[in-house]
Amino acid sequence: MARRLRRCIADFVPDALHSWLPIGNVVAAAALRPARFRSVALIQSRVFTGEYRVRSRPIAWAERWAAKRADLIYCNSQAVLDDVGQREPYVRASQLRLVRNGVDVARFRPCADREEREAARAICHLAEDEYAVTAVAALRPHKGHADLLQAAEGVLKAIPGVRFLLAGPDQGEGPGLRAMAERPPLRGRIEFLGERSDVHRLLRAADVFALPSLQEGLPNALLEAMACGLPCVATDLPGCREALGGGEAGRLAPAGQPGAFAGALIELLGDANLRIRLGGAARARAEALFSLDRMFEEFEALYREAASR
Repeated sequence: MARRLRRCIADFVPDALHSWLPIGNVVAAAALRPARFRSVALIQSRVFTGEYRVRSRPIAWAERWAAKRADLIYCNSQAVLDDVGQREPYVRASQLRLVRNGVDVARFRPCADREEREAARAICHLAEDEYAVTAVAALRPHKGHADLLQAAEGVLKAIPGVRFLLAGPDQGEGPGLRAMAERPPLRGRIEFLGERSDVHRLLRAADVFALPSLQEGLPNALLEAMACGLPCVATDLPGCREALGGGEAGRLAPAGQPGAFAGALIELLGDANLRIRLGGAARARAEALFSLDRMFEEFEALYREAASR
């Protein structure tokens, strides 16, 4: 892989090379080893907090080797940048740059009127008196769907008229989650929607967005829900806390504690005024801090800085 990338670099002669994720960081660093490529600046990425390095010594060693060869290391949230500073003492502060994730706030927006919301809810076959809690994430262990289903049991005991809409591709967790969803009181209240291209419409149909993840960097799914003006319940991970401004634009529950997550959902579902207030704050925060335009401007500045070295 490094040889193929090296051939591309030789043909294209870029000013800078931006690598992504641990494997990409290592491959890019290896590709730039020949002396003739020393003029190419290397930008590496950190987009998750570093728990995965604790679980895998080879990854930890490889990223350490690669980081020493980086000119700049981009982090997608302040939480990730702080985590790198704590877990990776071999990374110099002068290497680190912050560019927060951004989402399309024109595509992901609140409903323009009642008719648009009714059309979105019709796509999900929601009755007028049903609440919808929507989660958007691949079905994989660290996304916390099992915790969400346990939380849903508590929610449904308190508020029976709730549907849980789970959008995202199955990456191994689907059979176990579907089995959980067949037990009372979940049976008939959990919808597995698979991977969708109309997530913006699903979000407009929802009353509350749920992100029960056990590990995140700065989750785009949460930012998209915020841009749609949805009140959000997320696990109290550093990136989620950063996105929601502490609790300014949503509610945070300890990761891995379904009971606390259920309590936050019940609070929001039971208070329409609170949902409106938090949803408005979420939209304002998304527009101010997490737009694509802002992200593009900051990446352009990053690339210009790297190219000028």
